[in-house]
Amino acid sequence: MSKYFYHGVRGVFLEDILDTVLSILHDGRVKTKGQLNSTNKYGFNGMEYISLCRKEKNREYRRRRGEATAYTNYIYDEFCFIFRDTIRAEKTMNCDFLSTISAFYELLQKYPDERISLLFDEWQFKGALPLTECIGIGIPLEHIEKDKDSVTLKKLKQVLLLADALGIDIINSSDPYFIEKYEMRKKWNCQKRIVIDPKL
Repeated sequence: MSKYFYHGVRGVFLEDILDTVLSILHDGRVKTKGQLNSTNKYGFNGMEYISLCRKEKNREYRRRRGEATAYTNYIYDEFCFIFRDTIRAEKTMNCDFLSTISAFYELLQKYPDERISLLFDEWQFKGALPLTECIGIGIPLEHIEKDKDSVTLKKLKQVLLLADALGIDIINSSDPYFIEKYEMRKKWNCQKRIVIDPKL
């Protein structure tokens, strides 16, 4: 089991995802949907909790190949914030045996105080999660490298500068073993640096 928690940041457009990452960096914390005044009540975390992933052993993902998991759907090859495992996150009750989303919401109504998820590797954190516990930001560099839009690259440069100022490492999440390789580079003091065109 990983010694980190991950919070994925997804969206339809790359520019919007970068806006969300920048907003989190400026705020210094990941906010709940309730704190963001969101009207979107869909999801396993409700309005007061933040969804997190704690990566299980690799064999668990090989065994679930083709199934939805928090790591494969929201962390690997996506933007994500990586937190120390010292935060007080709660393990969700795994309900991946349920066959429909409606059955999940029926169970959620029956047990409103339980943290329930259809993703076996989901954890949740109550309230805002401060970036003081964040060690890195996962960025899917293989996707970024294909995007030549100057606005997107300028926003990426802002992310890199802010992360550097906060002492947060940038890690290539396009590699399925990115955290293991990151730890190895840290051990040997050879962390890769990402370079953006200085003219942007």
